[in-house]
Amino acid sequence: MEANKLQIYQIAYDTASLESVQKSGFLLLDNLSNRRPDWYEYWPIRSYLSSHVMDEDAWYGFFSPKFSEKTGLGIADIQAFVDKVTTTKEVDVVLFSPQPDMGAHFLNVFEQAEMFDTGFIQTAKNFLATVGMQLPLEGIVMDSRQIVFSNYFIAKPAFWREWFQLTEMLFAVAENPAHPLHAELTTNTSYSENSHRKVFLMERIASLLLFLRPEYKVAVANTFQFSWSMSKLRQSPEKAYISDALKIAFKELGFPQYMDAFRKIRQSL
Repeated sequence: MEANKLQIYQIAYDTASLESVQKSGFLLLDNLSNRRPDWYEYWPIRSYLSSHVMDEDAWYGFFSPKFSEKTGLGIADIQAFVDKVTTTKEVDVVLFSPQPDMGAHFLNVFEQAEMFDTGFIQTAKNFLATVGMQLPLEGIVMDSRQIVFSNYFIAKPAFWREWFQLTEMLFAVAENPAHPLHAELTTNTSYSENSHRKVFLMERIASLLLFLRPEYKVAVANTFQFSWSMSKLRQSPEKAYISDALKIAFKELGFPQYMDAFRKIRQSL
């Protein structure tokens, strides 16, 4: 693949992250002004997508400064992986998602968020209903082929356009104090001071699209080789491997015994 077909940006928020990006080989996405810290990575990604015309043949990604720390990957590793997976098949999206235990042991990324922020699923359902999407988020099953944390994915422009269309709907609702969902979306979470629910919902839009749109062709880097969460779930890696495999098997074949086994493993944790 030509080097200029891999448009992978890393976001710089301050002097330290700027120096890190300059040494990394990633392209710089300048957010030094950090005008809207309440939107975390979404603000600079939004600024880019609002002001650039994307090359239809190129891959785009927008990573936080912690990407290499969480995945162990540099730009050359991404290049090599993309070259490998696209040699024999067409691919639209490539995932580099960390925290495999957080993905494996929950039915989906919305249920995972609910564990740390009670009320998250209802807020997500309320927002999706406003854009005409009635979804039973409590029960949908996602595996490592759909799970994305920290926006650690790269994709062709078609996926980014659909992603941006939906995230902009979320942005508009959250930015409107008169909207009935404004208070829910801007409520603080336990993640850190002034970390709003809207950010964690935005980070789950990629997973939602991959679940809803199986026509997108996905390649997945080995999530189990990346950093795990700091929760006690990391203490049972073999159970995480099995749990993800059971979800894949259930989605492929539909046998209820796979889901029964998944729930038994989860109960044991």
